[in-house]
Amino acid sequence: MATRRALVKTMLAGSTLGTGCLSVGRTIDCEANIPLSDEFSRVTYDVSHGFELLVETERVQMGGHVEFRLVNVTAEERKAGSKYAYAFQQLTDSGYRDLLFTDATGNSSIVTTHEPDEGFSWTFPATADGFSRDHVMCGDLSTGAYRFVYWGLDEPAIAVRFELVP
Repeated sequence: MATRRALVKTMLAGSTLGTGCLSVGRTIDCEANIPLSDEFSRVTYDVSHGFELLVETERVQMGGHVEFRLVNVTAEERKAGSKYAYAFQQLTDSGYRDLLFTDATGNSSIVTTHEPDEGFSWTFPATADGFSRDHVMCGDLSTGAYRFVYWGLDEPAIAVRFELVP
C-alpha cells in the first residue's frame, strides 16, 4: 500500500493527466489503473487543516456544470498539495464507489501556498468526459448521490457531497 500510495502521488502532481481516456474506440482496463481512493482512508466534511471544501450547488443537473472551491479559512497562509489530488465517488448501497483512476505520471513535489480566503477552484461539466478531465473514468455516470474529495492535505481528506439530477 505504501508503494502504491507513493506511486499515485508521483502520478498525480503533474498538470496534464490522463486526458482523453474516454475516447470512442479506446478500451480502458480499470483493473490495471490505480483508484484515487488509495490516497485517503479517512474523509471529513468539516474544515480540515484550515481548509473548507465548498460546492456551488448541491443539486447539479446532468449535462450542467458543477463548481468546487477549496478555501483557506484561517488568518494565516496554509499549504496544500497538487490541484489534481481529487476524486469523484458515487454513493452505492455498499458505500462510496471510485469513479476516477490514474494511469499517468507527474511530479510529486508540488506544494501550493494559499493566503487567507484563497485556494483552488474546479469547474467540471457534469458528464463522464467532464469528470474524467484529468484522470481515467471507470464506470457509468448516472443520477444519484456523489462526493468530491480533495486529498492533497494530510489525513483526513476533505469532501463535499452533491447530487446529480436529471
